[in-house]
Amino acid sequence: MVKTPVRKIRIEIFNQEGKLTVTFEGAVTKEKVIQLLDLVDLMGGISRANVEEGMSAKTKFSRVFGVIKENFSFGWFSSKDVKIAYQDEYGEDIKLSTVATYLSRLSSMGLLLKRGAGRLRHYRCIAPRRLL
Repeated sequence: MVKTPVRKIRIEIFNQEGKLTVTFEGAVTKEKVIQLLDLVDLMGGISRANVEEGMSAKTKFSRVFGVIKENFSFGWFSSKDVKIAYQDEYGEDIKLSTVATYLSRLSSMGLLLKRGAGRLRHYRCIAPRRLL
């Protein structure tokens, strides 16, 4: 039997008085993150508004995943399909190798099914769009 590794996230916060280290093990829920932000705010650290503003600036990975959710929720698609949809959505180029890497990660995370190999590889969302 193969055990799934426990996820562990460590956050270090620095202020005038020193350093605060918070470690999350297991599932990191929205509620836990909100509690952490409240704690940081109480300590006089960064404000929740600043953190939420930074979180809204999507990473390239999250933008690729968003393109997949919006355009390819049902049916099979290739990395080239995602590349074209990404460029249409954001008006910026993305390397095919980057898209392929992100699709592989999403597959490893259990969010996508994959079939085929090389240029014939295709992916499909596992969960319906409303669950992603």
